[in-house]
Amino acid sequence: MLVTYLEENYGCKVVGTTSHLSNRPLLQKDIEKYIDEADIMLTELKAAAVDVATKDALNAGLGVVYCDNIPMVCGGEAEQKELQDAIISVVEKSIADFKAKGE
Repeated sequence: MLVTYLEENYGCKVVGTTSHLSNRPLLQKDIEKYIDEADIMLTELKAAAVDVATKDALNAGLGVVYCDNIPMVCGGEAEQKELQDAIISVVEKSIADFKAKGE
């Protein structure tokens, strides 16, 4: 879904993806598969992405763009409200758990 979103909203062509941002050896292998086809590296701000992906991109003469993962609902307003409620619920539970541990 992310690939489709990027291509439709930013007019780009995604040439490769990886789900190994926290596993440096597997991330390195995925980068090696696609780097010769890329014009720019788009990566999340995670430890391996910063040190491995950025280094490889710069060594290949590519620019690097860092992105955040922002939850998006693909449905209508009802689904958006459900997402907002779920996020608030998680935050409230985390605050309550933190306070309970501090007492």
